[in-house]
Amino acid sequence: MGFDWSAHKGGSGDNWTFDTIGDSVVGTVTGIRGYSFDGAKETPILAVQTDEGVVKDLICSWVNLRRQVADADVQAGDRIAVTYARDEKLQGRPQPMKVFDVAVKKGAAAPAAAPVASGVSAADLL
Repeated sequence: MGFDWSAHKGGSGDNWTFDTIGDSVVGTVTGIRGYSFDGAKETPILAVQTDEGVVKDLICSWVNLRRQVADADVQAGDRIAVTYARDEKLQGRPQPMKVFDVAVKKGAAAPAAAPVASGVSAADLL
């Protein structure tokens, strides 16, 4: 991933979690930073503020999520929607890979129109 996460600063310290398929977060990216867990590759961490004003960190440690965030070239001020879409079993791994649906509107800090509903894609949330 050629994106330089170290060029960005920000974050809240509290984290969004994706425990159940369908869990989503929608909001505006207010900051970006990188973090290296145990000396591994740097992981992007996005501070995301919801329309309700809640700010938490979105830790993009899942490969699928990290790749989509990098490909979208997410920046502070962008509107992002992330939904835990499904699990994908991988041969030789005891736990399935979490697969995410990610949608980004560049520089679009306007509020979302509707609350999160089950079975809705990330793009529908923007």
